[in-house]
Amino acid sequence: MVIAAAALPLLFLVIMTFAEWLVDPKPFWEVAVQTGWDMSILGLGLAAGLFTDRDFVAHMGGSMAVVATSFVLGLDLLFAFVVLGLKKYRKFSAAGGSFSVTLGVLAVAIPCLLLLVEVHK
Repeated sequence: MVIAAAALPLLFLVIMTFAEWLVDPKPFWEVAVQTGWDMSILGLGLAAGLFTDRDFVAHMGGSMAVVATSFVLGLDLLFAFVVLGLKKYRKFSAAGGSFSVTLGVLAVAIPCLLLLVEVHK
């Protein structure tokens, strides 16, 4: 489930980022900030997808599934806003790029971990 939900989209994200870089070469840290943004968007989609997983909703209970998913969506949205701020103010340094990618990874990892923990209880 997690392979289909996260690993394949992440693989395609890497491929599409590389393809875009080939067409429009940009500095590495600018690409890293953009990748963090793309991963944040992917994380929001994965978090929203928790609502549709019957096993997750059954294990959590209907109302707790809504609370947990809403919390993860809010957290992922916060990560996305921080990365968007890095993009807006053009923080394309090693620190900005690394922070952006870290937030993007967290945005993807949190819904995946929640799904793994709850489904495999």
